[in-house]
Amino acid sequence: MFSWYVVALMVSGLLMAGAAALPGSKPLERVAYVALGIAMLGYGIYLGFVFDGGEYSIFFYVFVVPLLVLARAFRAVTGRTESA
Repeated sequence: MFSWYVVALMVSGLLMAGAAALPGSKPLERVAYVALGIAMLGYGIYLGFVFDGGEYSIFFYVFVVPLLVLARAFRAVTGRTESA
């Protein structure tokens, strides 16, 4: 379970940071996407390479937020192509 969480955390972080480059987001949203993406990626790297054992926190919203961001970006992209 732990290794899957670490991989999913890093992938979610990359998706969040990458979502900032998609059209349809306001500048403040882009900054938030990058900040959250870097935080998730950093926590994944910490757990994967620095963490020695003991207690760690599993945040399930880490997996929901990138999906919501990508869904919102997809709607923005498809909405722009329909109006053009």
